[in-house]
Amino acid sequence: MFGGLHIEMTALKSIGSMRADCGRTNAFAEVDVASSGTADSFLSATNVTKTRQAHQVTECSLFQLLKKVYSSYLAEHSDGDEEASSFVEWWDSRKKESAQFAFWFSILNMELTILTLVRAFREGNFNLYRESLSELIPYLFANNNANYARWLPIHLRDMISLEKQYSEVAREFHNGNFVVHKTDRKFSAMAIDQAHEQNNAVIKGDGGAVGLTEDPSALRRWMVAGPEISKFVADYEAVSGSKEAKKGSHHHEQSPTAQTAFFEKVQRLTSVIEEMGNPFSEESTDLLSLDTKDIADPIATLLVASHLEEGKEQFQTFHKHKVSQHFYQPIKRNNKDFFKTSTDPTEKSETQLLKEDCQLFSRLFISCQSRGCDLPEFFKHENQSFPPPLSKRGKLHVATKSDLVDVLQTKVELPDTKPETDVLIVDGAFLVNTVTPRTPKTFEEYARQDILPKVQYYSNNYKRTYIIFDVYHESSLKFEARSKRGKAIRRRVTAKSKTPTN
Repeated sequence: MFGGLHIEMTALKSIGSMRADCGRTNAFAEVDVASSGTADSFLSATNVTKTRQAHQVTECSLFQLLKKVYSSYLAEHSDGDEEASSFVEWWDSRKKESAQFAFWFSILNMELTILTLVRAFREGNFNLYRESLSELIPYLFANNNANYARWLPIHLRDMISLEKQYSEVAREFHNGNFVVHKTDRKFSAMAIDQAHEQNNAVIKGDGGAVGLTEDPSALRRWMVAGPEISKFVADYEAVSGSKEAKKGSHHHEQSPTAQTAFFEKVQRLTSVIEEMGNPFSEESTDLLSLDTKDIADPIATLLVASHLEEGKEQFQTFHKHKVSQHFYQPIKRNNKDFFKTSTDPTEKSETQLLKEDCQLFSRLFISCQSRGCDLPEFFKHENQSFPPPLSKRGKLHVATKSDLVDVLQTKVELPDTKPETDVLIVDGAFLVNTVTPRTPKTFEEYARQDILPKVQYYSNNYKRTYIIFDVYHESSLKFEARSKRGKAIRRRVTAKSKTPTN
């Protein structure tokens, strides 16, 4: 048997690798579900219980948001002649239209698969265990969990073939004996490795097992006597009745207090995500984070659309060719850095260019010494097809436009008095750069408290006021100059977006 607890831990880490920089961490911190540090630990599943609870809250919130968008869709089509699509047809079409919808729908499905696996352990449902494993394995292939992606298909094949090869074992597994039932409470069974971890915790005590691994004889005694000591402790607690008062048939999270607290967390997280922007209502093809609205690279849109399909294809290929010569072959790694911003390595290219010049000069200098060449005459000539002072790899250097201001001011005589004008043209970018945010925290507050008073002042003193902004057409020289600066983080600015600190 594979360790069910470790399968769950790997699945939680796998989904955490997909959600890096997506904005859920700040959402948790904002609703006080968890601190920022604890929310970051959910990505690596440092604490399995807390991470599982966080995914339960997220799952319910995302499903509420999904249903709310679908309800709005049904309301729009209720009066029209066009018949509304079913829930499944609607989400299939939305996944193709919006990368944001496809990403969060994939997160929703993977969370549901992980929680279904946990349910199979808690209920001792062997059929559900096999079904959830078959749903989980493609995600492990897609998210580069190579070891579990390689061995879980073998485990799944063994579990499916139990009825034919070991019917008695299969009968016991179907009766729920593939997990450990430590209590009579409902929904409280656990995987075998989790029971082992709890027994080890009883033996270790407060001091742990530090130093035992360095002494082979002490480690053997601990391994042999450990289960018996744990059994003695459990028997003593049963005879003494220390846990008698805690017995019951209901799950410990089935109390009204626990249910109310969970419901409040779901509602708070749902409202915060709605304020940030419901990811399922996004109409554009951009993939962006929830909190900062940073737009991912356009390549991420294609990655989201094909991410799970690549995992399924790898799983099917591996299942067909799982013979010895194919089993140990390296599994192709997939790109899953959806929100990672790619930057142009400008400094690296400049360093490489200098290294090439240095190598060329070294070879030419040695050849000139052996042939008795005139070195001053040699250094008069360019060593590249394009002169470095004027261009870089054939691209002309662009001067700083602000240097022209001093030259133009010397050619123009400025009037002593302010001229009377009816029309004022304001450079919008310059206006934003000169008016820095003071107390406002969002762009809506910044516009109302800082920008609009300036615009109102201009409109009161002039008959017409124009605020212009530059546009970079692909066929313009400015677009070429902008492309040379490299790529930076693209961010969608909304009314609720926070203003940058600088």
